[in-house]
Amino acid sequence: MTPADVAIRRATPADQAVVAQFMAEYYAFDYLRYDPQVQPTALAQLLESNPTGEVYLLTRTGVAVGYMVLIYYFSLEFGGQIIVLDELYLRPESRGCGLGRTALAFARNRCQQVQARCLRLEVERSNLRAAGVYKAFGFTPEERDLMSIRLP
Repeated sequence: MTPADVAIRRATPADQAVVAQFMAEYYAFDYLRYDPQVQPTALAQLLESNPTGEVYLLTRTGVAVGYMVLIYYFSLEFGGQIIVLDELYLRPESRGCGLGRTALAFARNRCQQVQARCLRLEVERSNLRAAGVYKAFGFTPEERDLMSIRLP
């Protein structure tokens, strides 16, 4: 893979169908709950120039092979805005060729562009391959657990 083979571009509402398909694949891969009424609706909201986040398509030789979502929020702990790499998915045939690292570098550069103070992500404990890529890139595990309350 050469740099000319790879492109990352901001997704638009016209890309909703392809990103929604990637989302369904990703959620199945990581055993996440996917509701075809909920996630595509949330995606549409994010694609409509939502200031809380951005969706990007990852392409290889002109073909979309994955997506990533960057979410912005303010953290007192970190002293300002941070970005959460909320979702990163590559189709299986596009893994292991450096595209994931390219996406991580893009996300880090985006942080620098908007003066975010931290880039954060989650990884499933069972996804050792992804965790290895993230650690090699410089991410470090935190000594805390993520907790949630799902609201209707």
